[in-house]
Amino acid sequence: MTSFSPVNLETRTIDGVEKGCVTDYVEPSDTPDVEPKECQVVDLACLVSGVNWNWFLRKNNWKASHKDTAYFHLVARDKIPGSSDPAILGNFLATDTKVCTRSCLRIKGCQAYSASPLDVEEKDESAANATTRCGLYKRVSDATQAVTGAVYFSMR
Repeated sequence: MTSFSPVNLETRTIDGVEKGCVTDYVEPSDTPDVEPKECQVVDLACLVSGVNWNWFLRKNNWKASHKDTAYFHLVARDKIPGSSDPAILGNFLATDTKVCTRSCLRIKGCQAYSASPLDVEEKDESAANATTRCGLYKRVSDATQAVTGAVYFSMR
């Protein structure tokens, strides 16, 4: 069984402001004879395996970013941009907020992301291991929709 490295988030002060930083990037590798895991609910296995990651990118028509570190600034708590915001790159179900952070880091053009807890209706319709809805944005948008427990971050 393959073991995956955890996502490490560091907190650093940059220009007097505390930022969250994603570290310990894992370079994916492609193995053509391995079938991808269909990442309907995104977890770390989707992000660190080259085969799974490429499946996820193709499914959503995204390109990979070559960043290995990024700093994120908290824009809003309990509010996110609306689902019809023109800056949205996409949204997906994930196992936790760290997956949202790592996804934004690794998807070209992502400048901000939101992480919202799933409501009861979404949990019924989704896989059992999904706890979070991630929204990815190509620019920082106004956080206008109230969602208890949600966070909205921009990339520096």
